[in-house]
Amino acid sequence: MDYSVLMSVYHKENPVFLKTAIESILNQTFLTNDFVIVHDGSLTKDLYEILQSYKKKYPKIINLVGYKTNKGLGYALNFGLKYCKNEIVMRMDSDDYSKPQRAEIQVNKFVLDNVDISSTCIELFKNHPDEIIGKRNVPILKKDIIKCSKTRSPFNHPSAIFKKSKVLAAGGYKNLLFKEDYYLWIRMIQNGSTFNNIKDYLVAMRTDNGTFLKRKKMEVYQSALWLNKYMFDTHYINKPRFYWNKIIYFLRQKLPSKIVKSITKLYWK
Repeated sequence: MDYSVLMSVYHKENPVFLKTAIESILNQTFLTNDFVIVHDGSLTKDLYEILQSYKKKYPKIINLVGYKTNKGLGYALNFGLKYCKNEIVMRMDSDDYSKPQRAEIQVNKFVLDNVDISSTCIELFKNHPDEIIGKRNVPILKKDIIKCSKTRSPFNHPSAIFKKSKVLAAGGYKNLLFKEDYYLWIRMIQNGSTFNNIKDYLVAMRTDNGTFLKRKKMEVYQSALWLNKYMFDTHYINKPRFYWNKIIYFLRQKLPSKIVKSITKLYWK
């Protein structure tokens, strides 16, 4: 079963990180025939050169698309999705690392289970994918995925795989800062999509102090509140859950960064 890989790159990306991410996809034991890379706005010379070098080396696999003005992850992924030629699409971030057997394990499981959305547990690293500093697990059983989805994203976006038609049927990605994927998953579930997760650690996600601090940005807080209200207004969550989520989001916004970081590490175990 053929699959596409969807990645977005913007001008602040580290060239070394980008090379690591791309190489990890091209070194899969089950290689894609369609690697769509979106340049979300103009890039630096170094980033352009890296992308062009891979395009030259893998002309039948890599498809470079994009536009001149940075528009954000949601727009970029929606844009790139149009160019994905396969129904099965595997997400990849431009600074992460996919283990060599990721596609082989994940795509085969995805096809066997015949679901519309799935993801895996992931490992966290700072400098090298082999130097693991933490893990981000996901619920495995359907009932646990539904329960989790009422408070936080039930799928790890960096390791997500989905059916293109089902994403488009739910309206695609929307611009909701740091919540683009969570918003999409909720709408897909509401639209009748099927789903699961697998317990394998198939992706290593790059992280640093900035990853935790992003959660305290006012824009992220506002996005969380907006999505919480959307879930309540569409009857996805009840009133007690609506107010409980507001309390959690408020505390995460107001507590000192060190405490937020510690709580987040425990939360994602």
